[in-house]
Amino acid sequence: MTDFNNNSDIIDSRDIIERIDELSDYIETGTENGDDVNSERDELITLLTLQDECNYGDWQHGATLINDNYFTEYAQQLADDCYSIEDHWPFNCINWDYAAEQLQQDYTCVDFGGAEFWIRS
Repeated sequence: MTDFNNNSDIIDSRDIIERIDELSDYIETGTENGDDVNSERDELITLLTLQDECNYGDWQHGATLINDNYFTEYAQQLADDCYSIEDHWPFNCINWDYAAEQLQQDYTCVDFGGAEFWIRS
């Protein structure tokens, strides 16, 4: 599993699903053993809340969550992947903040522990 948190640039939903499963198993075992599982329970609640907000489309197969702070760079990388954007005129004149705003029209904003992430609608 890839480590992630609400400061990550990009998160794959399958990593969240895997972490939910790990935490559920750990809490069940820890509770049976009398362990203090409060922090794990809090993390599980946060992840389940996020999953409830996002659980549509490709969630089970790998939806991408993009941190709001990284979205402009994500838009630029996506454009480069799709169109082979070159690092000279006119491509270096693109207003990437505006391009990211336009791209966000196809995304939904969700909260992950106080940080905004974008997921394709």
